[in-house]
Amino acid sequence: MGKVVLLTDIDTPLGYGLLNGFHQQGYSIIATTSSKNKEHILKNIRVEVIGLVEWNRYSSLDVRNIIYKAKKRFGRVDEAYIIQTLPVDQGEFIDIESSDISHTIDKWLKGNIFLAKEIIKSYKSSGAGLICLINHLQKGKDTRISPLTSVLWEGYSGFMKTMIASPIDEVTIHGFKSAFSPGDEFADYILRTLTEKNKKGPYRFYEYSAKKGLFSGFKSSS
Repeated sequence: MGKVVLLTDIDTPLGYGLLNGFHQQGYSIIATTSSKNKEHILKNIRVEVIGLVEWNRYSSLDVRNIIYKAKKRFGRVDEAYIIQTLPVDQGEFIDIESSDISHTIDKWLKGNIFLAKEIIKSYKSSGAGLICLINHLQKGKDTRISPLTSVLWEGYSGFMKTMIASPIDEVTIHGFKSAFSPGDEFADYILRTLTEKNKKGPYRFYEYSAKKGLFSGFKSSS
């Protein structure tokens, strides 16, 4: 058995692109989805190397269940890819219900932070591992970002950079960020970058620009 990867949000173009890439590399994959009835995503992939888990992002207990199912099926988790992929437009800010604001923040920021924490705890107890925190603003009709999307986008970006700048023994952390890029294109960039960097070395943060086809990376402080 090759490496075991935990991958969130395979029901997005970015997540599905990464899923295909990891499958082609012969990895075993625990794939999460926040939506029901997504089994059709796996129609062109050998199902025996995939564990599909529905994820309730609002629940910290559900996060532990994802890791438990991964270890029960494959014995371990070697790498985790935690995705936030956001729509540009969340609607007019004054028209959004307060409960919807709370639920949106819980779903995206809290869910990913819960998962990152539990993965790190798992790595600390098992020896070592890789986490890639991925922030993606989906390509839309224009580049205007709604206030609620801005909170999520900047909040997760800040979390990523802080985690990268705070090394944890035996845990390698990388961050990837891209705005207004096609999901499949961003997925290809992530896969190529990790292959070229061999997933080792210093913690790094990479930003991809679809418009210019450029990226930048910087070494975090140690």
